[in-house]
Amino acid sequence: MATSTSELARGAHQRHGLASPMHTAYDSGELSHPGSERERDYEAGLAREIQLQDLSLDPGFDANATSIEGARDAPAGKSPAPSENGKGLPPESWSEYFRGLPYKLRGGLDTALPIPDVHELFWSFVGAFVSIMAISLLNHFAGVEEQIVYLVGSFGASAVLLFAVTESKLAQPRNFVGGQILGALVGLGIRHAIHVPWVASPLAMALSLTGMQLTSTTHPPGGATALIIAASASIPKWAGFSYVVGVAGGCAIMLAVALITNNLAPRRRYPTFWW
Repeated sequence: MATSTSELARGAHQRHGLASPMHTAYDSGELSHPGSERERDYEAGLAREIQLQDLSLDPGFDANATSIEGARDAPAGKSPAPSENGKGLPPESWSEYFRGLPYKLRGGLDTALPIPDVHELFWSFVGAFVSIMAISLLNHFAGVEEQIVYLVGSFGASAVLLFAVTESKLAQPRNFVGGQILGALVGLGIRHAIHVPWVASPLAMALSLTGMQLTSTTHPPGGATALIIAASASIPKWAGFSYVVGVAGGCAIMLAVALITNNLAPRRRYPTFWW
C-alpha cells in the first residue's frame, strides 16, 4: 500500500530528528497560511527527498522505480539500507549494527544553525540578561531570608531556549514550566527514596526525561533540575518542597520576561502555543 504524504513527512522528520521546515518557509515568504495545502505539499516533498536519499545509499536501490515503496521493494534478494532494516526495526545482529553504523554517523541530513543578525542577537541578550537578573535579585533579597533557592543552574539553559530559539517546541510555556516543575518533583522524590547519590542522580534524570516525554513537556533543562536536587548533599526545608517553590518562582519570572521581550522584537512571536 502506498504511503500517504502525511505519513512520509511525519516519518522522515521523526526518524531524522529534523525540525519542521515550516518556519523557514514562512521567513522566506514561501508559505503564509499555517496548515494550508501548500504547506502539506512542502512537508511531503521534503519527506520524499529524504527517503529517496536514504534509499539511494542502498546497493539494491532501483532509481527507475515510480514510488518510494517500489524503489525499496523492487530489487529481489537485496538487503535494505542498513539503518532501516527494511521495517524501521532495530538491527537483528551485531554485524548488521556495525555495518549500518558508518551510514548513520555520516550526517549530512541537516545543517548548522544560521548565525543570527544583530537584531536577533540584541533581543536574545536582553531577554536572557533581564530574566536571569530578575531571578538573581529575588534570590538575593528574598531567597536568603526565606531559605529558598530561586536561582537554579538549569535556568541558564532555559534562557538559551526561550530567548535564542523562541519558536522551538522545547521553549514553549507548556514545555518550559511543565518540564522544570516535573524535573523538580521527580528529582526530589528520588532524593527522598534513594540516599546513594551515584544511583539517585542518573535515575532521577532518566525518570524525569521519561516523564517529560509521556506528558509532552520535554524541556532539556528539566533534566538538569532533577539532577541538581537528586545529587544535593542535604534536603532543603519543607521536606525539600522549598526547592520546587523556588523553581516555580523562577519559571514565573522568566516566562513573564519572555512574553514581554520576545514580543517587543518585531520579527519574533512568543509563544507559538500555550498548551
